[in-house]
Amino acid sequence: VLGQILFRMGRLADAQKCYQRLLTELPNDHSLMAHCYQDLGEMMMVSKEYETSLHWYNQVLDIYRYILRSND
Repeated sequence: VLGQILFRMGRLADAQKCYQRLLTELPNDHSLMAHCYQDLGEMMMVSKEYETSLHWYNQVLDIYRYILRSND
């Protein structure tokens, strides 16, 4: 994903824009949604934006909880 490359290059703002765009273009049930949220959470953690990071990590958690419930 381009966002990961930008993130590794230290271009956090560009990476965040890339992920935000991807999130608007993907269907809600796409498998990459959790990965996008995870990476956004990591970027915000690096940027010391802890509340925003927590928001993104909670999105990931919600997806995994949904997946686990549907597999029961």
